Amino acid sequence: MIYFHLQGAPDFARLPFLCGMLAKNGCEVGLNLDAKLSLDAERQAILADLPAQIVPGSRPITWSGASQVECLLRGIRHALASSSSWEYLANLSFTDAVIRPIPDLQAFLRASAARNVRNFVFNYGEKAPEFPPQQSGEAASHPVYWRNDVRIFVQPVLKDLFANWEKSPLGIAALRPGLFLDEDGDKAELRFRTLSPGERSDRQAFFQAGGYRHGRQWVMLHRSMCEWLVSSDLAHGIWQVMQHVFVADEAFFQTACFHPACPHRQETADRSLHLADGTAQQIDDSWLERLQHGSGAFFARKVDWARSPNLSNWLRGL
Repeated sequence: MIYFHLQGAPDFARLPFLCGMLAKNGCEVGLNLDAKLSLDAERQAILADLPAQIVPGSRPITWSGASQVECLLRGIRHALASSSSWEYLANLSFTDAVIRPIPDLQAFLRASAARNVRNFVFNYGEKAPEFPPQQSGEAASHPVYWRNDVRIFVQPVLKDLFANWEKSPLGIAALRPGLFLDEDGDKAELRFRTLSPGERSDRQAFFQAGGYRHGRQWVMLHRSMCEWLVSSDLAHGIWQVMQHVFVADEAFFQTACFHPACPHRQETADRSLHLADGTAQQIDDSWLERLQHGSGAFFARKVDWARSPNLSNWLRGL
């Protein structure tokens, strides 16, 4: 009934447990690996024993770049082509935890479908994009080092915009559509530049017509929505713009699924099935009682397994 698309991360230790919980009750699991991952003998042995299939055509994945979305779109295409038995698709991280039994999730989806709700995509509401006034032909050569796993460069004219983390496009989502982003996956680099006058005019018209939304990347989509996302001209056009917007993994599905012309918009709920709507939480044994008494969520992110022996034991009993 459900196809679970797992997105790769360096930590394989919990994969057997996670895949074992997911690959039950008629569900299927697909693994989408980052091409940068080194598959040593230990990782290959883990993969060989998993009740899951590897999604072909892996490519390097860069934090907050277009490759994050391309990874999921490729997984959706593979799932549609390889199996006709699933009705819903959910994307999860290797580090996620299933905090309610899969049969409960299936019952929830059936009950929701009876109310004409078949997609779950959390967003913070429509935002009015902000466009920096500068137009510059300079190369994106000024380095901004925020993370160890990606190198970020901006045009010198933009360095003040990126000087403060919270006031930058990372912290302020409305600033993201106002810049043009290029990703070099092989080098794990992101490069920002200002828009040309023509690009700015096109983007303003695009977002005025369809709106710009952002939220969390963890979604549950009905097969009909998945088919629309990978085959419709409208979704393709949205992606042509969004692939050059910073943090596209938190905006493409929100912008597409809630677009006024999306045929499945009325079937889409503004919520996530992850704890705290998919916001990263440092979960450990201190969360156990809250989870046992019901949070309304089915998945949780960022479990600190080293500090969660009691939580691990409880999850094994689900």
